[in-house]
Amino acid sequence: MSRGLTIATIAGLLAVTSAELAAAQMPSAAQSQNSEREPQTLKPGANSFAESQVRDLLGKQGYANISPLVNDKNGIWHGKATKDGKPVEVSVDYQGRIAAK
Repeated sequence: MSRGLTIATIAGLLAVTSAELAAAQMPSAAQSQNSEREPQTLKPGANSFAESQVRDLLGKQGYANISPLVNDKNGIWHGKATKDGKPVEVSVDYQGRIAAK
């Protein structure tokens, strides 16, 4: 096997691994929409999202008028927002799952 092919193979593996890591950290719109429709338990965990990232995620899912968000001791963000003109309490876990009441 030539050295050029080996380097290209390693570079390809690194690119795939980086893309998978990025995808795992921020859920897709489809994943977040499914989490709203299906009741799921939010999971505690070390939260790596900044408040601005959680706000962006909520905004992309149709939430507006998002209050300041608070990250609790379990790594879950909590706040208030509106969706479809109705007030809701929102929570977002470390995996980006959204729960609204």
